[in-house]
Amino acid sequence: MRSSLLGDMRECLLELRTRLVSAGARAQVGVVGMCMGGALALLAAEHAKVDAAISFYGTPAGHKELSHVRRSRAQTHTINTG
Repeated sequence: MRSSLLGDMRECLLELRTRLVSAGARAQVGVVGMCMGGALALLAAEHAKVDAAISFYGTPAGHKELSHVRRSRAQTHTINTG
């Protein structure tokens, strides 16, 4: 499922960028998500190359796999309960 999801993300971003360019706008796309959508926003930042991603509660604090994405083009917001 993950590869299908990432393929769908890439196709969607390509379509959005194509429409933006044809309308004379800059082809920059950002994503915002909360909870599961936040995790998807981070996946898009890492694998689909969005220009910006903001995740609200999308992944546990300190998640190793996406730590490099946070520094480059993503911002995360979590609640520390411990």
